[in-house]
Amino acid sequence: MEIPSHLMRGAYDSKKPGRKPKHYAEAQMGGGGPQYQQFQQQMPPVNFTMQQSPTSMQPQQPMPYRGHLNEFPSYAPVIACKMEQPKQAPLPIKYPTEDLDASPRRAGVTRPKIKFLSDDNTRNATAADVAASSVLQMTSVGPLLEICNTLNVHCEIFVLDSFTLDDLLDAMKFSSSTVTCELLEEVHCAVLRQIVDDKGQVQVQLPNTIEDDEEAKDVSHETSPIATPISDVNNQINGRSKRARTILTNHETRKSSKTPSDHHQRDHRAADMFGEETWIDKLKARDVANGGWQLIMVGLIYQLSKGSLRKYDKDMCNLILAHLAPLDQEATQETARQQFATMNVNLRIAALQMIVHLASMTRLVRAYLDDMASEMTDVRKRKLAAQGTKKILHERLQELDSQRKIQLPNNMTPEPKDGDQPMLDVTDMDNTLETNGTANSDNSDSDAIQSRSLRRQNDRKRKRDEEAQAKEEKAKAAKQAKEKSKQSKAFSKLLADIQSLKDQIKEEEEKITQCEQELREANVARTKVLGRDRFWNRYWWFERNGVPFEGLQDCSTSEYGYINGRLWVQGPIDMEREGYIDLSGQEERDYYARHGLTPSERKKLEEGETSVYTADEWGYYDNPESLDGLIAWLDERGHREKALRKELTAWRDPIVAQMTALKNHLTESLSKKDGSEEQTTRVSTRHKTYVDPEAANQRCLKWKNWAALNNETLGHLHSQRPEKKTKKSRKVAAVAEDSRGVAQPLVNKRTGKVVTRQGARYANL
Repeated sequence: MEIPSHLMRGAYDSKKPGRKPKHYAEAQMGGGGPQYQQFQQQMPPVNFTMQQSPTSMQPQQPMPYRGHLNEFPSYAPVIACKMEQPKQAPLPIKYPTEDLDASPRRAGVTRPKIKFLSDDNTRNATAADVAASSVLQMTSVGPLLEICNTLNVHCEIFVLDSFTLDDLLDAMKFSSSTVTCELLEEVHCAVLRQIVDDKGQVQVQLPNTIEDDEEAKDVSHETSPIATPISDVNNQINGRSKRARTILTNHETRKSSKTPSDHHQRDHRAADMFGEETWIDKLKARDVANGGWQLIMVGLIYQLSKGSLRKYDKDMCNLILAHLAPLDQEATQETARQQFATMNVNLRIAALQMIVHLASMTRLVRAYLDDMASEMTDVRKRKLAAQGTKKILHERLQELDSQRKIQLPNNMTPEPKDGDQPMLDVTDMDNTLETNGTANSDNSDSDAIQSRSLRRQNDRKRKRDEEAQAKEEKAKAAKQAKEKSKQSKAFSKLLADIQSLKDQIKEEEEKITQCEQELREANVARTKVLGRDRFWNRYWWFERNGVPFEGLQDCSTSEYGYINGRLWVQGPIDMEREGYIDLSGQEERDYYARHGLTPSERKKLEEGETSVYTADEWGYYDNPESLDGLIAWLDERGHREKALRKELTAWRDPIVAQMTALKNHLTESLSKKDGSEEQTTRVSTRHKTYVDPEAANQRCLKWKNWAALNNETLGHLHSQRPEKKTKKSRKVAAVAEDSRGVAQPLVNKRTGKVVTRQGARYANL
């Protein structure tokens, strides 16, 4: 340690330079002489508070010392005191920041009220509660949206016309024994066709039924005696006998671990509905009519209930099977058909969601996604080419516009002034003078004649000069007009080129817009979320990608002009809610100290009367006023809400168009329904088959699957069993194809030879 010079005045003697003090070595080692140690013991203790910010370090000041250092030849240590500095003010928050860190600033401003599609918004409902309810539950809204979006996005794979969410919900609620809902049957049959192809190959991975086979073997072992005693098996030493011993041991272990009620305790009769023919065989033959697809649903869901996949809740599977194959009814196809007609909407949605999820994992869907990805790559290339062409045309347009500005002053049409009058021609002036009689016509005086002749000579000379000058000016004007016409033609050509470039730029812009539309519709891999607000609620507009805004143009419901027509609000997932809203004790107290309220209290205060708390809860907006209020409610100081507001502002016009189409369609359908009800009350049905008028007036019955009927490969509805095609030889088929419109000779049905008009052979045909 280096000793300061002002403290070493006693250690070094100025009179004897170069000499060191007696105890200098001890001072250098950090100790001290005996006199210094005695002084140190007599010194009162001194306490100092060391408080100083590391950013504002000050040089250490020496401690004031009592006495003189000459009395102590050893080194006296320096005690430094750090002066307490005032605390600096916290730095201002840089926006945008975390949304919940931005303090509330608009008192009384709440989010617009959201609407709910479900009839019962009970939270924490179990599967049994949902199955027992006859109205649409909150937990069924999410699966319903998933079904509607998936089938509309992949309508080309399933060979289905696009349909609206309202029609799908009505079809799921539809129940009638006399009227068939085509939308309900076509949706189920189209999805089932993707799981098993025409060759009978299952396109997805399904849980096997080995456990059922083992149970059947266990029952057979219980009823039949063991052929070989266990003692004999123990005496055998070959490998085959050891394997037999292992099998028998495992069998005894399983039989002892199971109670007698395990084999007989069942909630349904799904296993008894199939004999030798399985549900895969029925689906391969496309035997879906007259309750066929309902029976296939029973077999498929029963097989799913045996697996351990997370997507399929076993409790929900058992509830569906208990309704479709009850214990108190016969296990037949007709029972499955009748029971499905009485199934509530929640069980129907759950069953359809299971098979839709299966169909979305098939090879055909994956191949379709790959094709769409390749198509998007091609569209992006065309878009980049159009953007490059537009850039070149725009640069050329700027050059021509600069030339136009330069040539514009020389090609402007001169405007006539107010005081200008047309100049009369010299010949016209002479004619005017002669006509008015102003010339002197007195011929009696000879002097007058002489003066007149002289005057006329001067006039003729002046006239000749004026004519020559007029000709010169006329030639000059003609030359200028000729040059001006040439310049005007060049200017006109320049203007034409500018207009042509503008038209080409407009065409390229239309190509870019078309490419963007194709990219949006070809993006079918996943549905994009618009964004999230400060409370981690997600906002969805399902027409954003994968589908046209108005649906397919050639479908049966194309005049509706919408598919979903709503902006959906989904609650936060459990991890987001527990980490940002439902805070722990210390985190909640810290947040309260900063903002004066907890995140949960802020959620209730700022969201208003309607809120969604979990990811299973869904609400929606269906009018432009609520959409504008939502945009105004979002705070741009937060990262999430700034991005969400940007997306909502960009997509506002198409969202409002869909909302308007939804409102017009519902109003029109309601008015037609009221008119049809008044008409049906006056119709007599004495000699007609009874049809439920309320069921026949459902708007979901207007939907027709024209995509399947007009398909070249299919040619019929999914719910209809295809006709068996008769086998024809290639030769006969070729002859029939070439002989259209041509008279063909008679052919014997037995021999296949051409018949001639001879005797009984002709008569026996």
